[in-house]
Amino acid sequence: MRSNAKTPSVRPATPCAGLAVFLALTGPAHATDICLAAPYTSPDAASVRALMDRAEPILADYPSLAQALADQSPVICLSDSTFAALGYFEPETNRVVIDAGLDPDFQLAILLHELRHVEQFSRGLCPDMTLAMEQYARNIWAMEADANAVGLLITWGLRERGDPGPWQALADWPGVADLSVQFETVMAETADVAAASAAAFAQWYENPERRERYYVASCSAYLDQLEDTHALPQYGSLREDFLRELCVLPDGQAFPCIESQTRAR
Repeated sequence: MRSNAKTPSVRPATPCAGLAVFLALTGPAHATDICLAAPYTSPDAASVRALMDRAEPILADYPSLAQALADQSPVICLSDSTFAALGYFEPETNRVVIDAGLDPDFQLAILLHELRHVEQFSRGLCPDMTLAMEQYARNIWAMEADANAVGLLITWGLRERGDPGPWQALADWPGVADLSVQFETVMAETADVAAASAAAFAQWYENPERRERYYVASCSAYLDQLEDTHALPQYGSLREDFLRELCVLPDGQAFPCIESQTRAR
């Protein structure tokens, strides 16, 4: 397994309008990728098919993710060229790419995280270039906090049903270990998945290094898009109902996500 310093996320990409961000630079031309297109039943790409065979029954309990997968039908890839990323969603090619070097439980956990990004994309929740750069970064922060919270929610459910591996993979990974502690603590106290998801969402903001990493990546993607499009910077703000629209669990239940008072800059 590769270094756990990696991070699952959306990588720099063409917008949805404006979906961007990730720290990872990708390698050459996907030459080492093993990919499978919808409906994910081809006899080729056995390793990806095994991952999807495991994931699809799980999604039956999470309607919004299942619908996003059906609507977007992304190509699912395992790659040994993800570099600094555990995985990413690439909207311009409609691909979800996951590190082939991870063990199967970790791959499943990362796939669930990335499918939440696919859903965010399908719901039009990505940042666009009408936003000021700081607001663009706030949008990305919230998307990542949300995707991590939902990933923990789903893997917690698997653990409760006797499949603890994906949850443990996240709990053991330094990138979200603190979020898993918060989620588990609130579940033990309340047995309320919405409250536990809210706690994990809030905890995402509490790590200054994590915030800084995503801020730098967001700003780099923002500036790259300005350069590529020769557009003038704009100074819009996130709409007031953004968090309310974003923070809806895959079963349709809202959860009370609260953005950290810490601003990007």
